[in-house]
Amino acid sequence: MTARTGTNDILDLGSTVVEVVVLVPLLMLLVLAAVQFVLWGHAEQVVQLAAAEANGAATVYGGTSGAGTRAAESVLSGAGSSVGGARVVVRQDTTGTTSVRVTGTAPAVLPGLDLAVSASVVGPRQRFIVGAGGVGPRPVGG
Repeated sequence: MTARTGTNDILDLGSTVVEVVVLVPLLMLLVLAAVQFVLWGHAEQVVQLAAAEANGAATVYGGTSGAGTRAAESVLSGAGSSVGGARVVVRQDTTGTTSVRVTGTAPAVLPGLDLAVSASVVGPRQRFIVGAGGVGPRPVGG
């Protein structure tokens, strides 16, 4: 067998390098997009946990908005939390309902990409009722 040495072989020299130079950045972008998606999902879970903890602290018998805010901030400042610019709003209205809203942003791996995360929880406050059904804290509606 003899080696072919034609003009096509000469023109193909270096084509593998060009292909790698084009494909590697695209693959890296794909990997970074996957990492960004995972970080966004984790931040979403953290704000959901913070909202649930705030709701639990604010709706128990004797709970306050301040206790709910502190509970949420404890989760948001804890280990594993990567939510940036977190904001917690806890409201207790006169009808016996507590609403919690936690917002923030997921950490950015891709430049210029700010993904917002938020969670809301609404629940009844417990109150002390003395009556035929017994004595103890119960949800306002029950």
